[in-house]
Amino acid sequence: MDVSDAAWADRRARVILDPTVIQLNAGTCSPTPQPVFERVSELRRRQAASPTEFQWRDAWPMLQQSREALAGYLSGDPRNLALVENVTVAINIAAQSLELPPGAEILTSPYEYGSMLLLWKRLAAQRGWTVREAAFPKQIEQPRQILDAFAAAASDSTRLLFFSHVSSPTGLIFPAVELCRMARQHGWISVIDGAHAPGQIEVNLREIDADFYCANGHKWMMAPASVGFLHVSARQKRATRSIISSWGHGYLPHQADDEAFPGTSRWQYDLEFHGTADRTPQMVLPEVIGFRQSIGGDSAIRARVRHLTTRLRNHLRELNLRPFSPDDARLVGNLTAILLPEPFQQPGGFLASPADTPAARLQRRLWEHHRIECPVTHADGRTFLRISTGWFNTEQEIDRLALALRQELAA
Repeated sequence: MDVSDAAWADRRARVILDPTVIQLNAGTCSPTPQPVFERVSELRRRQAASPTEFQWRDAWPMLQQSREALAGYLSGDPRNLALVENVTVAINIAAQSLELPPGAEILTSPYEYGSMLLLWKRLAAQRGWTVREAAFPKQIEQPRQILDAFAAAASDSTRLLFFSHVSSPTGLIFPAVELCRMARQHGWISVIDGAHAPGQIEVNLREIDADFYCANGHKWMMAPASVGFLHVSARQKRATRSIISSWGHGYLPHQADDEAFPGTSRWQYDLEFHGTADRTPQMVLPEVIGFRQSIGGDSAIRARVRHLTTRLRNHLRELNLRPFSPDDARLVGNLTAILLPEPFQQPGGFLASPADTPAARLQRRLWEHHRIECPVTHADGRTFLRISTGWFNTEQEIDRLALALRQELAA
């Protein structure tokens, strides 16, 4: 398979990109493919021209087509899938639906997204729970180390396992199938932050069998912003309720799968519909998945990313910069987090002031001096530069990042 820039130039030309920016932050939000943008723009025009008809009649079948397309892509059940604005909303729904007893322990890792740790800590303070991070090795070399860390940290009070399928600050891939199996064996509830997984690594929701799998489509799948989802197991479905009460509220548990609108159950209506909103981005998932297939499908995309990531790692080796994860497809995909040298380490992590630290200044200089979009992240008391390699990036962009790092780290 040809993974060179020349072979991928026509496919790159089908993505809306600012030619003056080196976009190495698809882990936050990817640029949008032209055909996806055109489709969502067409739907917005229809909505603008006849909003009542669009919202009351046209929307429901298109939302159902999106659920079915997404469920097919991720091997899930469209009946147990709700489309929401983003993964933050999805995890909040999952967390606030739980009825854990006082004293229950939520077991998590040191490599989670900061705002979701704040969610669990807030709920724990309100409901008498505790949140505990398992002690992880400073360097992960094998997926087994992740399983062993959680197993060693578990206690008689553990009731819930929360982890990222792909860690936002480090790019570390967690063995989701094995971790959820461990949770079921111990009677724990499993909640997965899958924000970075769909489109980056293979996701088989049936095989993973998490109680709650929450994720985004606007990162590696390249959907427009405002496309997230919640997939719930049959074990937890009837206990799952929206965090906002609107017209979908009030059905009885046995009515969860009854149809509220064509293709939309009462359960989905409760979780998804909270008054008038622009849901057109959630209606274009068939086009998002179709675009991926049109450029060669996930296997071709991963081969292209592998090529770019290998080039990146070669540069990092020349700069004496160490990636967090070894070059092992079981542990790392499109995200390469490098441990920044000591002068750039930031005490306090993500809770520290973001403006006046050496790491924050490095991120600003990459943008202001080089037009490179690349974030600083924090986990387990360490500070990283997180580099996203999307298939639409180029060899030249990787080379320019290496040159910029050589200059800025020496400044």
